[in-house]
Amino acid sequence: MKLKPLLLTSIISSVLVVAPTTVMASESNLKVAVIKNTAMSSEIAKGEYQEIIASLSSTSSDSEYNDFEKNTALCVAYLKTSNTVESEAACSSAIESAKTLEVSSKKTNYLKSISYSNRAVARYLKNDVVGAMSDLAVANSIDSNKISKINLEVMNSKLDQSGYDESVSLAD
Repeated sequence: MKLKPLLLTSIISSVLVVAPTTVMASESNLKVAVIKNTAMSSEIAKGEYQEIIASLSSTSSDSEYNDFEKNTALCVAYLKTSNTVESEAACSSAIESAKTLEVSSKKTNYLKSISYSNRAVARYLKNDVVGAMSDLAVANSIDSNKISKINLEVMNSKLDQSGYDESVSLAD
């Protein structure tokens, strides 16, 4: 699958980062991301999550959006509506879609890392701490970018405060 040229030029410099909606305000430091100027990114910025879910859930695989864009937008929209089960599934689909992207290695690694980091947030909010930390370890091993680093630091801090023994370091 080829990404649209617009996506290729906007990957690194234009990430739309949002905090997931959560029951606990303490998770507000966690970050999820979609790439600006791709499927429904402007709607995500406007907070139109239900519209995104309705629109993208009904599109076929031959729609105007590629699978990676669609799944990433759904991942974030479901998280923003506190539907962590659907979010994790969409994030997993985004990870699978990212594996087929035909772009330069650095950009592909960045997209894969963001996808794993997004799924880590969904898993963490589902109380799957082991899965979340595993995803963040993978995300940071693929591409140690600002978003995945922040999420790892936030989760490690929360785990340290709770006495949970699943922290991961960037060196792992």
